[in-house]
Amino acid sequence: MTYFTVPYNIDSEDKIIGGYLSLRQFAWIVLAVFIILLLFILNTGYMSRTTVGGAISFNFLSFAVRIVVSLPFSIFCIIMAFIKKDGINIDKYLFKCVMYKLRNHVIKNQP
Repeated sequence: MTYFTVPYNIDSEDKIIGGYLSLRQFAWIVLAVFIILLLFILNTGYMSRTTVGGAISFNFLSFAVRIVVSLPFSIFCIIMAFIKKDGINIDKYLFKCVMYKLRNHVIKNQP
């Protein structure tokens, strides 16, 4: 008879990124970091160099708008990565809720 080794915890995801993060969690965190990088580092419209002396001028309103946009999106990505509802990851749970709402519901009459 052939024996197979069974993993101890088959209900959880494999933590392949440093032993702490699954690939799904890592993807959500990378998405949040990419948005922050895009808003603050690659697009530096909130900072400009003045012609006199080469000083850097800082636009606080543009910076505040970028924070207001990036903070909720980052919190959303963290929630999607780490929170579970009813034992299911929240992103999978929301996907299943949307698919349930979109599918056709057929009610059959019982005689």
